[in-house]
Amino acid sequence: MLFTIWRLPVSAVETPKKILMITSYHQGDDWNDSIVSGVQEIFDKYNKRTVLFIEYLDIRRNAGDDHVQLFFNYLKGKYAKKNLDLIILSDDAALNFFIDIHVQLFEDVPAVFCGINNFNPEILAAQSNITGVNEEITLAETMEMAFGRIPIFPVMQQPMNCASLPFVSNNSISLTYNMNVA
Repeated sequence: MLFTIWRLPVSAVETPKKILMITSYHQGDDWNDSIVSGVQEIFDKYNKRTVLFIEYLDIRRNAGDDHVQLFFNYLKGKYAKKNLDLIILSDDAALNFFIDIHVQLFEDVPAVFCGINNFNPEILAAQSNITGVNEEITLAETMEMAFGRIPIFPVMQQPMNCASLPFVSNNSISLTYNMNVA
């Protein structure tokens, strides 16, 4: 009986799905690592037949066209014959990079994006086989709700002016954008 099971045709064994995740930043960036960890956790829990490749665009530490071209060449060399099933894009830089290069490298591979701050649906107008989640920050509304629920603060009678509130954070592009929107 064991001999019979061992001789089952290869087609009876499910081929693992090959997924490439391109993140905008570097390993060690807290936000970036939390997204990667979340994706890994989901695949580990729900789909044991997945091979997840993770590549870091590392755009914060290596901005510029030369770096982007090197990253493109690296991906081209590494993934040209991998027959990927899906590409996951984390944050704006990864999405923008993918839109610029996907026809050359990954034309028929579906893509999903997440963590996009400055999403404009028009960037997907000429694209196909791509979808994702927009991360829209409503800082003023969030602060109004938070202060309204904390008993030591009086309920706000007028819209909140976030410019008058102190914030402790890093000096990232995302923070600057979010503060300008608020």
